[in-house]
Amino acid sequence: MDHEAEYNARATIPDHPAIFEDWARRSQAVRDKCTDCLDISYGPGPRETLDFFPAMTPDAPLAVYLHGGYWQWNDKSGFSFLAESLVRAGFSTAIVNYPLAPDATVPDMVEALRRAIACLWRGAERRLRGDPGRIHLIGHSAGAHLAASLLTTDWPRWEGGLPADIIKGTLAISGIYDLRPLVPTTMNEALGLDDDSAAAVSPLFAEPRSKAPLVLAVGGFESAEFHRQTAELANAWAAKGVQVATMSQTRHNHLTILEDLADPHGPLLKVLTDMAGTPVSATRI
Repeated sequence: MDHEAEYNARATIPDHPAIFEDWARRSQAVRDKCTDCLDISYGPGPRETLDFFPAMTPDAPLAVYLHGGYWQWNDKSGFSFLAESLVRAGFSTAIVNYPLAPDATVPDMVEALRRAIACLWRGAERRLRGDPGRIHLIGHSAGAHLAASLLTTDWPRWEGGLPADIIKGTLAISGIYDLRPLVPTTMNEALGLDDDSAAAVSPLFAEPRSKAPLVLAVGGFESAEFHRQTAELANAWAAKGVQVATMSQTRHNHLTILEDLADPHGPLLKVLTDMAGTPVSATRI
């Protein structure tokens, strides 16, 4: 198998620079409307910040978005465009940064994101308003791996007072859940994983602590390995009692699949609103 060809998603999408430019333009338009809710610190690190886009309803559910970029690229600022559809659908929305390789290891990233979730849970009734009992994760690509990793957290043991079921549902999009195939690829140059350390940070081999609904989505135009990874995690975690469903978005690749979350009528947004039991609102940013 050519692992580089299977996992280097950007290389399979020739127009990926134009896609990122479009997302940046749309994101800037959203950010210009909500300048007072950007770059909120949730931890001590320089990248431990989030942008928070509140819904009009004070007790709205919380959508927490984790961006992709092979654990080494991208910034939350390029994904603000997703907040418009999420807020319109009734979610207060946090789009979260986390430390990146090579400055941080994968466990460092997971630990930082635990701090983000705890911060959102504690602050939901104050500046980061919303219902702390309805936190839902969304992760794309590396963010999907990190979202799944958060589901293996024993929250009360990690921090006393946090509920074991702090995460009420997860939408993981185009994720890699067994990192061992990345070891021989260029994506691993910044990560520095070997087979043992890759297995240690792979949700496929971890024990899920959350039994809340988990939807695993993948684009129809993605490689066979992305489809295999999705199916393997679904099968492994369903056998451990997790409520798992899978979706294949036939007309999308690894990047354009996010348009089904940005579209007010998109199937991924509908899955999320159904999961949260959130009526669609006319509110928009």
